[in-house]
Amino acid sequence: MFWRSGWVADYPDPETFLTLLYGKHVPEKLSDRSYLNTVRYKSVRFDSIFSAAMQEVDDKKRFDLYRQADQQLIDDGAIMPIFYDENYRLVQPNVKNFPANAMEYRDMTRVYFEPKQEKTAAKK
Repeated sequence: MFWRSGWVADYPDPETFLTLLYGKHVPEKLSDRSYLNTVRYKSVRFDSIFSAAMQEVDDKKRFDLYRQADQQLIDDGAIMPIFYDENYRLVQPNVKNFPANAMEYRDMTRVYFEPKQEKTAAKK
């Protein structure tokens, strides 16, 4: 079987994506629904790396473990990233301090409008 699936992050961390392929989320019985790991992927190596990353407090080490887990998924053919969304935002030039971020989180307390420059009439 083959199908397309897509998701967006719930929070800005690789764990939000990689947990969807964690083998411990697959139920014992094949007749039971597998809600998180819908493809029922199981890999002792992936689960070991992922578990280590979940327990690691050093961000640099944790992100390296997540990178290794991600590579294991690619090596096993468990996932095949084929498309990445692109989003465009149209904002008036006088809107300031309105940054883009991957989570589309907006802190509107820091956004402001720069007053438009009024055109002065040319003197003759």
